Formats: sequence, C-alpha cells, structure tokens
Amino acid sequence: VAAMTLEECALQTDQARVDAVDETSARAGVGSIILATSATAGNDKQLSSSAALVDGLQRAAVEGSRLGVPLLAARDVIHGHHTVFPIPLGQACAFDPDLVEAGARAAAVECSADGVRWTFSPMLDVCRDPRWGRVAESYGESAFLAGELGAAAV
Repeated sequence: VAAMTLEECALQTDQARVDAVDETSARAGVGSIILATSATAGNDKQLSSSAALVDGLQRAAVEGSRLGVPLLAARDVIHGHHTVFPIPLGQACAFDPDLVEAGARAAAVECSADGVRWTFSPMLDVCRDPRWGRVAESYGESAFLAGELGAAAV
C-alpha cells in the first residue's frame, strides 16, 4: 500500500460489474469485479462460464499494472452458482447441516472454476422482521440454527 499512489489506492476500493471492465481498466487497477451484469445480480442471464473472461482480466491486472495487484472476483452465491439450490430459508427447514454443506460445496467448486474467489454468502443475519427484503437469504430467526447452518456453509 505504501508504494501505491493515491489514485491506485482509490481504485482498489472500486468494485465494478464484470461487463463494465475491460483489460484497460483492469491494468489501471480496479480493485474487484462482481460477476453480475445488472443490478439484479443472480436474476439476469449470466455467462455459462466466466473463467476465460476473469482469467483475461486477471492477467491484464497482474501483468499490465504498475504493481501487479490482482483483481478480486466476487459474486452473490446465496443458494448456488450454476446449480441452483433452495433458498437458505428453505434449506433451514430441513434442519440438516450436512445438506447445507453439500450445497455450499457444490457452489464453491463451480465458483472456483469460474474464477470467483469471494462470495457474498452465507448471510447470517438473524431475521425477525419479515418486512426486510433479504429474509429469504437467511437461515431464519433462530440464532442457534443460523449458527449451525452458517458453519456448515462455510
């Protein structure tokens, strides 16, 4: 960090949608990319595989930037990547940590193959107010169950 210019430091805090980043911006030092092509991440048509795209951007960032800082590729992977599993609230209904672990492991393998190294999952907020729009991404209102299933997902 000490070797970075102020502009390079600022760019490291930027997260851009993958469709908004090209090799030029990767070389400039954008910090991370999110594999989503709209504001409704996960609800839009995704590339069948983004490994080649992420690899090309990663190569541009590492080999073409002044300090060789790699990109961090991220994605919302709340209940699967290419294979889609029940939402976490539905998974919690099974009360089965092994089932949650298996689904999370499958998603991790798929994400890793696509170059994703950072997932926004699991979401471990204990949800007690159904008006909150992300309740479905939680394991419910039991702190104990959320802890057990969250640990299984990690």
